[in-house]
Amino acid sequence: MSIEVAVGLLSGKTAVVKADMDEKVGALNSRAQTALGVGRGRLVGSSGTVLHANAPIWSAGLSDGDVLTLQINGVQVQAADKVFAAILGDATVAIRGDSQDKDGRKNVQQIQASHRAFAAILGDGSVVTWSSDLYGGDSSAVQAQLKNVQQTQACGDAFAAILADGTVVTWGYAESGGDSGAVQHQLKTVQQIQASEGAIAAILADGSVVTWGGANYGGDSGAVQHQLKNVQQIQADYQGANKSVSAPIRNTLKTKAHDYFQSLHFNAWAKLKASHIEQDAWQRLPVARSSLAAPRQRRGNGYAIF
Repeated sequence: MSIEVAVGLLSGKTAVVKADMDEKVGALNSRAQTALGVGRGRLVGSSGTVLHANAPIWSAGLSDGDVLTLQINGVQVQAADKVFAAILGDATVAIRGDSQDKDGRKNVQQIQASHRAFAAILGDGSVVTWSSDLYGGDSSAVQAQLKNVQQTQACGDAFAAILADGTVVTWGYAESGGDSGAVQHQLKTVQQIQASEGAIAAILADGSVVTWGGANYGGDSGAVQHQLKNVQQIQADYQGANKSVSAPIRNTLKTKAHDYFQSLHFNAWAKLKASHIEQDAWQRLPVARSSLAAPRQRRGNGYAIF
């Protein structure tokens, strides 16, 4: 069974939108944004109640002929390394910083940023990605699957997207969560995803949790899996200082330190040797020293469960 509802803006502009009762409110929201030509917002019922995007339309109590209000969010900004991307009020994207990417992407509803790449959900539920391929900027291998996307989440160098059917699509650096193949059979009825620097966690409809990605970053929850029941929320500890060190290839200290220096505009990387940093540079970079010398002690590598 389908219904038609009128969705209006505070400016007075209105559009009539159709939806099936079994669809989620988020799908209705996306159609309303497209019809009204605006950016992301939230739907509010006639009583003033905010309609949750993941709730089925039938459970929200909507009926044919209802009048809803779409409250537009302010400017959304996401940051990658040396680059900002912002969704403006007309749902276009503005890019500022050290980037060759151009403005002009249209009908954008949401943006997420990894360390050096962006992923944007468009009004039709598809996803566009750009910037560094190594950090998730190339989603061509999974592009055919990126339809009816409800939410995206980024870790340091990978992305995950929840589709309308509750399944998940991942791309980017495999060891940081870009490859969910080992747990794909469990990723059904997913309600929420969160990411640490190098791992991703998903809450399922039954309150259980599935994790994947780097074990040192929270990707292996085997030791506490029996406790992960009736989970309502997950929050990842993802520190900006650690994000600066993230890289898709972590085989040597040289690679990690190079990435760290580069991200903080240091030119001292010339002093880096193959397996260590000269003493003067090492002393001037206590964050690098603690992050690289003792990676198991790093912050930004786990989750808080509620």
